Amino acid sequence: MENIYHVWKSVYQKLEYMLAANIRDKETRKDLLHDIFLKIHSGIHTLNSSEKLLPWVRRITKNVIADYYRSAVKHVVVPEVPDVPSEDQDYFNDRFIDCIMPMIDQLDVKYKEAVILSELNGVKQKELAGMLDISFSGAKSRVQRGRKKLKEMILQCCEIEADIYGNILDYSKRSSCCHHR
Repeated sequence: MENIYHVWKSVYQKLEYMLAANIRDKETRKDLLHDIFLKIHSGIHTLNSSEKLLPWVRRITKNVIADYYRSAVKHVVVPEVPDVPSEDQDYFNDRFIDCIMPMIDQLDVKYKEAVILSELNGVKQKELAGMLDISFSGAKSRVQRGRKKLKEMILQCCEIEADIYGNILDYSKRSSCCHHR
C-alpha cells in the first residue's frame, strides 16, 4: 500500500468537499477530518488494493459523519438521511467528482465560489446572496452562469449517458478532451 502521506494528499480535498456538504460548522469539520485521518492511518494496512482506496475512504467518511449525527441526536433533530448509494455508485461518484473538480477549479472565482457553495455545500441561494453581499437575483445569476459554464466544460470533455430523468448513469472522457490540471 502507498505511503500514508500520499494517500492523505490524494483524498484530502475530496474529504473536505464531502464534509462541507454535510457539516456546516468549520471547527466540527476539522475535528471530523482529524478522526477520519486517524481511522485511515490505523486501518490502511488492511486495504489490499489501491483501487479500493477511494471507496474505502468514502465509507469511513460516511461512517464518521453518521456517528457525529448519532451522537448529536440527543440534542438536535436531524433531518431524514437519504439512502446510502451502493459501493458501485460510490465508486462512480468518486470517478465523476475526480473528473469535474478540475473543471470547477477552472471557473472564474465568483462562479466557482457560487457553484461550490450552492451545489456542493447546499447553501440556499438567498443565504448565498447574504454571504457574498450581493442581491438575490445576482446570486441566482452567478449560480446559473456557473452551472452553464461547468456544463459546457463537461460536455466538451465527457460523453454522458443519462436516464430519462437526467440522472447520470455513466460517462467517459472524449479522446479530444483537454487535459485539466
